[in-house]
Amino acid sequence: MPIALPASDPLMLASVKTFRRLRDENDYARAEPQRLRVIEAGTQSRIEDLAQGSPLGKHAADELRIMNALYPDKEPVPGQKLKIVE
Repeated sequence: MPIALPASDPLMLASVKTFRRLRDENDYARAEPQRLRVIEAGTQSRIEDLAQGSPLGKHAADELRIMNALYPDKEPVPGQKLKIVE
């Protein structure tokens, strides 16, 4: 007796057929996950400065503020632990 396949199976199979091997260094670099790191804020630590080196993109400053309970416009105080994304 054949097993009935869900209607979404053709869509899933089409998606699977788009997979390919990683080919070069750029592929491997893009496949690396972003990592959280905890740092200690210094006297000159500003969210905008931390956001410039972040892989988070266009809204990095807002995302860093949210992750560190500094949203919408607070800045870290010296000695405060901060989560950043690398």
